[in-house]
Amino acid sequence: MKKQKLFVRIVCIVLVVLMAVSVGAVAITAFSANAAQSTEEVSASVSAGASGYINASYVNLRSGAGTNYSVITCMAKNTKFTFVDGKLYNSKWYKIKLKSNSKTGYVTKEYVAVSSSATASSVTGYVSDDYVNLRSGAGTNYSVVGCLRKNTKLTFVSTSLYNSAWYKVKVTSTAKTGYIKKDYVKMNSSTQPATKATQPTTKATQPTTKATKPVTQPTASASTVSGYITDDYVNLRSGAGTSYSVVDCMRVNTKVTFVSTKLYNNDWYNIKLKSNSKTGYVKKDYVKMNGQTQPTTTQPTTAKPSTGSSVKLSVSSKSIFTGNRFAITATASGSVSWSSSNTGVATVDSRGIVTAKKRELTALLDEVKQKLSIRATIEKNAAKKAEILAREKELAQQQADLEKQEFTIDELNKARMDEVERRVNSKFQNVRFRMFEPQLNGGETPTCIAMVDGVKYTDLNTAGKINAGLDIINTLCLYHGVSAPVFIDNAESVNQLFPVASQLVKLVVTTDRELTINHL
Repeated sequence: MKKQKLFVRIVCIVLVVLMAVSVGAVAITAFSANAAQSTEEVSASVSAGASGYINASYVNLRSGAGTNYSVITCMAKNTKFTFVDGKLYNSKWYKIKLKSNSKTGYVTKEYVAVSSSATASSVTGYVSDDYVNLRSGAGTNYSVVGCLRKNTKLTFVSTSLYNSAWYKVKVTSTAKTGYIKKDYVKMNSSTQPATKATQPTTKATQPTTKATKPVTQPTASASTVSGYITDDYVNLRSGAGTSYSVVDCMRVNTKVTFVSTKLYNNDWYNIKLKSNSKTGYVKKDYVKMNGQTQPTTTQPTTAKPSTGSSVKLSVSSKSIFTGNRFAITATASGSVSWSSSNTGVATVDSRGIVTAKKRELTALLDEVKQKLSIRATIEKNAAKKAEILAREKELAQQQADLEKQEFTIDELNKARMDEVERRVNSKFQNVRFRMFEPQLNGGETPTCIAMVDGVKYTDLNTAGKINAGLDIINTLCLYHGVSAPVFIDNAESVNQLFPVASQLVKLVVTTDRELTINHL
């Protein structure tokens, strides 16, 4: 038995070597069928229900928005489909539905083109509350596009709800597009929205929702600590909680003075805006202190008495406007000399006349310079971002090209495997060889399994194995033009032997006491 198995395996290896050269010429012709790829892109604002088509050959439809997801099917050029929702997932993938078989999946935007667009919404409405944030996505984790006042007019881009709570709208006055929570918008029409899912969230920012239960507001003590707002479009509220009305909507770096440095309801500071003197409450996460600051009182001068004398000033501090003057009288037992401790703030002459300098103008210039520096940094980062996005697009194109080549190579290998099996099996009458074993991941691995009528050689009975071996021996003898005697052990197990062109020597178990040789 072991000799028969070894013999069969050696025969398989010899057959594969003999057929490999001729098969290679047939299979290579399949490799040149790679079509040129179009790089036409589609706008990210495709409407749900719009029709489109695939603009390249061998494009993968995947189960998720990324190349790490499994391939549902491979689409040919000009395959027609419908956009499921018209949104970009992970910045570059559309969700589509094939018209031919209704399969749904994701395809990268470089390989799709729009053939028709869905009808835009014509429903109008208005903002129902004051200082409502318009966001870039359907959630409070998205950045603020604008801060809308009450009764701002809108057009609904879609009357469907996103994440069960957000409408996509377009501001009539500015044409800005974004998402607004359903609680703060009213439709002029009676269209009923339907729930629709959108992109996942990425970071946490200030929420715009209102609390349902107000909190009792304590009284604050006076403070001279100053600070600034750390985020854009931050609400200043009339009380220490989101249940209170919005007093103002503040931009980033808005300067404030802390009415009190105590926290109210563990989260809120009482502050006063320096620009318009409005007072209210801001959440601690969106404000920072500069530390203890000096009062606005100007103290630019000192009077120096002579050695051994004391001096008394008519006033120790005074607030005066820029460019104005103020006289200080000094009483001393000796002579008095005047000097300024900070000539950038004020100067003083020999008579004690104080003149205020343009300190605030200098501070304003410094602030402008700082903003210009920040703007330069933003522009630099924007250029870097554009460079990275361009590189990402280039790499995505390369990846798509490699995937196409991989698909073509897989097709080449499959064609080669099929041809090998066909040519080998055409030489035998009863035995068929399985040269490649399919894998769970869709690939195939080389093997060599002899089979008779779909049954593996190892699972055949004794007669089946003997006749399979005779078929293999007979085929090799005919292929090489040789003839050799064949010894058959356990010949009594076979009712009808496979006919061969060689001499057969059958070894049969009998009850004879002596070896008997019969010539047939």
